[in-house]
Amino acid sequence: FGIKDPLLIQQPFAMSRAINSGAKLIFLIREPMSWAESILRHGENWYNAHGDPWSVEIGLAYALLKTFVYSQRNQSNVLLVPTAALSLNPELVWRKIMLFLGLDYQPGSGIKMLANTRKHSITGSNCYLLGNCLDLCSQDKQLRSVREGLMRLYAIDRYHMFNLLRRSGWPSHLTGMRFFRECGGRPVPADPNIDANVCGSPALKTSPCFNSAEKCHDCCVWGQCEGTVPPGYSWPLCCYRLYAGFERQLRQLMRNTFCPGGVTSQMGCCLYK
Repeated sequence: FGIKDPLLIQQPFAMSRAINSGAKLIFLIREPMSWAESILRHGENWYNAHGDPWSVEIGLAYALLKTFVYSQRNQSNVLLVPTAALSLNPELVWRKIMLFLGLDYQPGSGIKMLANTRKHSITGSNCYLLGNCLDLCSQDKQLRSVREGLMRLYAIDRYHMFNLLRRSGWPSHLTGMRFFRECGGRPVPADPNIDANVCGSPALKTSPCFNSAEKCHDCCVWGQCEGTVPPGYSWPLCCYRLYAGFERQLRQLMRNTFCPGGVTSQMGCCLYK
């Protein structure tokens, strides 16, 4: 018996119940920029089967795990699986999953699983096949601003997620997190410096924790929050809220870009505030 729902990670009560019940949790971790660009490129309906709205916040995998999963006492029943590894080394992924679940592992089964998936899949993105992709790397300045905003939103989280996957036993090249892809495809190392992350964004002005980008950087990037934030505040309260504040600003930019004049759209930034 199992359940698959990417939005459960955003529900503190659900995560607490699942972890403390002894359930085994497998988190598939996708590189956030490729995820966000895929969602935006397709102009998808941002509501799941339960009526819950998606958000670019779902790409903040490390912040969500740190806040709602690794804050729990029992973490032994948690397995992180980078989606990049599914295609690059399916055998290793399958072996890790089967051992984690306490099931017998049959050598070669991972490769067979991937081959079967590819056999029944259409090659290429649906929007490319239909010719209606939204290109965030176009010459349109607003579209490029959205892409730059997403890269800024995910910079710190992506840096931490890369290191967490490495500590979890995944080789560097299988994490899918080593590089961002610039428009044109050039790989650029993920950089958590102030100029490229939310600590250098206008959202910092609304933070109750930080009065400078440097203090924000010390806490949110390096984890040196003690003596940096006011008493009673913590990493989740300060950094996660900062992400949320920037995400609201980014969502407004997206709404202005994708929903001019209140155009009816199924994209999340048009449907909810």
